[in-house]
Amino acid sequence: MKKEDWSKIAVSMIVNSPVGELCLFATEHGICKISFGNMESFEILKHHTNKKTQQLLEDCAAQLSAYFHGELAQFSIPLHIAGTEFQKKVWNCMLSIPYGQTKTYGEIATSLGMKKGARAVGRAANTNSIPLIIPCHRVVGADNSLTGFASGVDVKMYLLNLEAGKKKWSLDGRND
Repeated sequence: MKKEDWSKIAVSMIVNSPVGELCLFATEHGICKISFGNMESFEILKHHTNKKTQQLLEDCAAQLSAYFHGELAQFSIPLHIAGTEFQKKVWNCMLSIPYGQTKTYGEIATSLGMKKGARAVGRAANTNSIPLIIPCHRVVGADNSLTGFASGVDVKMYLLNLEAGKKKWSLDGRND
C-alpha cells in the first residue's frame, strides 16, 4: 500500500503470537497489512475504528490464533490487496498453495508463464503486505532451502514446522 493510502486505513490492532507481536491493519474492504515487530509508529491508527473494521480485526485475530494452535488451515477473512497486477498474480498463486505444502519460486514463475522469472516472483513475495494469510512462507528455493522471508528465516521455519506437524524443516532445505 502506498504511503498516501495509509490515511484510508481504518484501524489497527496489536496481537501476540508465537512469532512475536503482530499489528493487523484493516480498511472497510478487508485486512490490508500484517506487520511483525515494532508497533509504536502504528498506534495512532487506532482512533479511526468503526464497527465493520473492528469486527474484521477481531475475526482476523481469532483466525490467526486458531492457525497458531493448529486448528485452522485456510483463512476466510476478507482481504484488501494493493499491488501491481504482477504482484497480485504472484500472491494469488501463493494463496493456492495448500496448508503444509510448499512451492518453489521457479514453480510459481512457470505457472505464470515466466520460466525464468523466479527472481521476479521472489521480489513480489518480499512485498507481500499480508504475510501468514497470503502464505509467502510456503515458497522455498529450488533446492527446498528456506531462502528469504521479510520477517526472518527463523519465522519461516517456525511456520513451515507448524504446518508440517511432525515433519521438521531445517535451514539447509532438508525436511525430516
